Amino acid sequence: SSLGGDLSHTNWNMGTSSSPSESAAVATGAPSRPSLFGSQLPWADPAWYRAHASPYYGPSHAAFRLKVRAFVDKELTSSNCTAWDEKKALPRAIFKKAFEAGLLPGVVGPPWPTALVGRSFNPYPAGTNGPNAEFDAFHELILVDEICRCGSGGVVWGLVEGLQIGLPPVLLFGSQALRERIAPSCLRGDKVICLCISEPTHGSDVANLKCDAQLSEDGTHYVVNGEKKWI
Repeated sequence: SSLGGDLSHTNWNMGTSSSPSESAAVATGAPSRPSLFGSQLPWADPAWYRAHASPYYGPSHAAFRLKVRAFVDKELTSSNCTAWDEKKALPRAIFKKAFEAGLLPGVVGPPWPTALVGRSFNPYPAGTNGPNAEFDAFHELILVDEICRCGSGGVVWGLVEGLQIGLPPVLLFGSQALRERIAPSCLRGDKVICLCISEPTHGSDVANLKCDAQLSEDGTHYVVNGEKKWI
């Protein structure tokens, strides 16, 4: 291994969208060594696509990569992206298709929100199967990497980034009632969400928030200190 670990015992198929034998190996669970996937031009694809053994990527990651690439190749074609870029809008149906393909909920990162979307994480393409797997940060990385192959920053941001930065505050800090009211329709592609920031000093990562509200000593009101762009 180029990472210094001995992974000679590891048997799993990396898969490729252009190799029927490798796709069959994924489908049947037959063991094989990591194999080439995608473009072999230097850095055209992530390094592990060139069959380097890795402690981070396993069979479920290779299968999920096939699944995401199939969706991108079918739905996020260059002609579609060009048309959407010119219209400056995505068709609402593409969000629903991304959910039905088993991809959209992964945009918000692990763990997979089974309780909110009513379906468990399945990394395997349709018609294939394999051992159960927990959705992790490397599945999320594969999801974003592969979607970016569409070649349109506008499409990528429109499809995943609003959800990726808009919904986590609700999931992490919202009440259970709020999560149940807001999250399912966004994760299923029925509605869209965005992050609205109301301070002029916030920064793109919202790490510079300064305005706060402190309860008065008598407990009757809040004292707000700071600046707001919108009220």
